[in-house]
Amino acid sequence: MARSDIHIRMFGDNRTSKMFNQFRKDARSSSHAINNLRNQIIAAFSVRELVTAGDTFVNLQNRMGALTGNATDTADAMAHMKRIAIESRSDFSAVGDLFAKITFATKEMGLSQQEVADATQTVANTFIISGASAIEAANASRQLAQGLASGTLRGDELNSVMEQNSALAELLAKGLGVSTGQLREMGAAGKITAENILPTLISATDETNKTIADMNMTIGQSISLNTIYNLNRRI
Repeated sequence: MARSDIHIRMFGDNRTSKMFNQFRKDARSSSHAINNLRNQIIAAFSVRELVTAGDTFVNLQNRMGALTGNATDTADAMAHMKRIAIESRSDFSAVGDLFAKITFATKEMGLSQQEVADATQTVANTFIISGASAIEAANASRQLAQGLASGTLRGDELNSVMEQNSALAELLAKGLGVSTGQLREMGAAGKITAENILPTLISATDETNKTIADMNMTIGQSISLNTIYNLNRRI
């Protein structure tokens, strides 16, 4: 083999080796940087979610304190909210908002806190049965709560509930002894009130609990549960 051939081969091999080693070094460095970035994003997301959940908890605690007027009932209400959110795999803010508004809407009806909790859990369960996303469930829960707080469920509020929660629409229709089409007519006439739907919601808790017990958990529901569990460790 000619000397020039040996020089070229050796030079080429050395340069290739150096380039390959540098590539591996850069790749390890990039991988490390990507992993760090990923962990920072996850950490930032978790902190942000916990801060939001913590603020929500405090705001709901203040609202319930104003509604109940004493610390014991407020503590019991917050315990109900967390339990319902966990058992129904639901957004804590939406559950708390619904619980607080049902409490406000039914103050004159003399409902116990357990009955308010049962009604809240039935609604949360039906969103899972209907396959609503966490965002859909949160939005429709707020619409339902607003309707109950105003005294009647009608218009956009009723439409939102029926479109995003077919299980609840069927449950209410069955409880009122009408079809889902007639349920819309009742809503338009202002006949769907807290007084005539709460008995159905309160009595259906066990049934809906059994229905969701064997259902698979979605990623969104897992995130909601994780946020609540993390919040529990800090409050």
